[in-house]
Amino acid sequence: MKKVRNTPELRKLIGEFGESCFAAKALSLGMGVAKPFGESLPYDLLVDTGSRVLKVQVKTAARCADDWYHLKTSRRDERTYDPSEIDFLVAYALPDDAWYVIPVNVIKDHAYIKLRPHKPGKRSLFEPYREAWHLM
Repeated sequence: MKKVRNTPELRKLIGEFGESCFAAKALSLGMGVAKPFGESLPYDLLVDTGSRVLKVQVKTAARCADDWYHLKTSRRDERTYDPSEIDFLVAYALPDDAWYVIPVNVIKDHAYIKLRPHKPGKRSLFEPYREAWHLM
C-alpha cells in the first residue's frame, strides 16, 4: 500500500472531514449547528443545544503514533484556548470513531493531549470526556 504524505493540505482535509462528522453527530443528537463565515475565529462551529449556543473547536486525529492519538489543542499561535474563546474542544479519533467532549477549562494548560480509545486498560487523562455529549 502506498504511504500518504502528511502535508498541510492533507491535515486541512482531515480537519474539514472531522468538522463535518461532528456536525452530523451533533445534528443526530438534536442540536443545531452553524459554521461561521471565514477562518479567523478561534472556534470552528456554533452549536445550539436548545438552551444555549456554544463555541466549539474540533480537532481530528487520523492516525496513531506510538499507540496514541496525539492532538494539538492550542491555537495556531501556540496559545492555549481561553474560556472567552471557546466553550468546548471536541477531539475526534477518526479510525476508532471515538469522540471526546472536553470543556475548555479542562484543556487550558494542555497544548497537546493524548488519547487511547482502543486500549481499555491504558486510558488517557481525558477518558472521562469520551462521548460526554451531556456536558453540552
